[in-house]
Amino acid sequence: MRHRTAILTLVLAAILGLVAWGGSDAIPIKETDASCSGLAATGLYTAAEGQEMMASTAECYFVGISRLVGGCSKCSDLYILRYLCYTKAKGWYYANYLYCVGSVKGGLYPGSTTGEYSYKGGSSCGSDADRVDPITVVFYGGDYTDVQEHACDHGSWCFNSGGAQRFWSYGCYDQNGNANSANPALTQYHMRILTGRYWDGTYSCDSTLGTYNVATPHHESWGPPQVGCGDAWHSVYDNETHRPGGFNGARDDILRNWVLNGPHELLEWQYWGNVQMFRQSAGYGVLNGCWWAGADGWVAIIDLGH
Repeated sequence: MRHRTAILTLVLAAILGLVAWGGSDAIPIKETDASCSGLAATGLYTAAEGQEMMASTAECYFVGISRLVGGCSKCSDLYILRYLCYTKAKGWYYANYLYCVGSVKGGLYPGSTTGEYSYKGGSSCGSDADRVDPITVVFYGGDYTDVQEHACDHGSWCFNSGGAQRFWSYGCYDQNGNANSANPALTQYHMRILTGRYWDGTYSCDSTLGTYNVATPHHESWGPPQVGCGDAWHSVYDNETHRPGGFNGARDDILRNWVLNGPHELLEWQYWGNVQMFRQSAGYGVLNGCWWAGADGWVAIIDLGH
């Protein structure tokens, strides 16, 4: 009896634990639906019915759990907890409890799960000295190819060229792609894009909004570098003489073309505090110093609508 009570306690804890973990209540499903997954089932119950049964005289033993990725929606998996139960009235039978569990929310935690900047190609995304551009826009609801498509549709950023950089997203990854407005890439708008990752390397997914992408839009000038400032021929417009600066200005260009004059929704602003200033290769003349460009720390969260 003590052993049976311990088993029932563990079974009930497993059910309650799954709900507490982040899933919604169990959903009813036809027996034939479960059978399509190769599961033998003679009884299918919601969470409330399952907990009521556990409190009754039924003896139930945990058999196993199946996960059907995307079984409820694009970003919500179907979990089937299987139990072998017995009552005098019904004899032995299987009971399946079905839960829709959304993926861990594609929540952005700048500085931990998601970096605030892009990093030099080949780096480990761990050193402040390897930072290159601040992230100022996050696009929800698609992957980097969707961002490229809309960048072309709403701002004529129709090209995919640019040097390789990396992003931190539960690990250090090479960018997925670019979107830039000029070909050849001279003076232009440009952003590098990474589709956000989860801890196992798969694309992070919000159960409501879908996947997300971090991006580093900037408006940059092309020309020979100034002595003592750097060796790159591209320089992001500085904050002093080209206000609000090339980083803020490119983000605002996206807001203007995608949201104010386009079909997309600005979901919210988030303050990430990524305000580091970056020296550029262009300058004000040898005697007057180099351009310095930086963002204001505010990140626009935009819905792609996919």
